[in-house]
Amino acid sequence: MKTPLRILVALGIGLFGLLTIYLSGSVIFDLFDMRAKQGNYVLFVIWANFICGFLYLAGSYALLKKEKKAIKLFRFALAILFITFLAFTIYVYMGGVHKTDTFKALSVRTGLTLIAYFTSVYTLNKK
Repeated sequence: MKTPLRILVALGIGLFGLLTIYLSGSVIFDLFDMRAKQGNYVLFVIWANFICGFLYLAGSYALLKKEKKAIKLFRFALAILFITFLAFTIYVYMGGVHKTDTFKALSVRTGLTLIAYFTSVYTLNKK
């Protein structure tokens, strides 16, 4: 059971990482006039997502190769997301302009990262 779960999560988080890099990179580098289309985005949240996208790719590869560094990579992504969530909450509390869906998007991203982290812990740690 561990092997199919590990492979499924690794492939899923890898695809999510590619999508994340593409979408957040498009906003950061203003590809395809993406900044105008996004409206009230918060740049530090976009940068956190961009960095996490690369961590997802590296973690996905490590998970596929059964390397324990996947655990550290996903833990690092979680730390970035928790700090971003806290900073975003403070930003909103202080009246910062933002999209209302950002909280939901950060929650979903954090949830997916938690799934990847716990899957790596479950499938890579020997008992």
